Amino acid sequence: MPTERQEHARLVKALKEISDWLKPGTNEGANVLLTRLTGPLDQGSLFGGADVSRWAASGVRGKLSSQGGTAFGLDFTGATPVRFPLDVEIDLNGGKVKLKWTPPGQAVQTSRFTLDFVKRVAPPSGPALFFDADTTSDRAVYSLTIALL
Repeated sequence: MPTERQEHARLVKALKEISDWLKPGTNEGANVLLTRLTGPLDQGSLFGGADVSRWAASGVRGKLSSQGGTAFGLDFTGATPVRFPLDVEIDLNGGKVKLKWTPPGQAVQTSRFTLDFVKRVAPPSGPALFFDADTTSDRAVYSLTIALL
């Protein structure tokens, strides 16, 4: 089992890879896919994604912000899934994520969590990095994947 120090080193390496990939003049971009699961599942759970190619200088590794993000509420009733806007900000210096979404007829929802690196896979089109949440601002469970294009 890895130590906290080893886990942190793996996270920093993954965040650096994302930053190096997205700095201006490098590669095409990145997409994020994420899930937020609550208990019970029909009370705030969502699945969503966005283009997170907007890299901005900030600290050593920068930060990412989304554009065109969309989320779908998970309600398991068999009805058409509810679709709503999703904004994602990822601080590549500390692995901190901020989510903002607005389900229809509701106030803006926000959540924050800190990434914990899980795995890297490298399909032919570009690597994908998988994370879960180490600490959260709420009681939800998060998973997040960044696909580098």
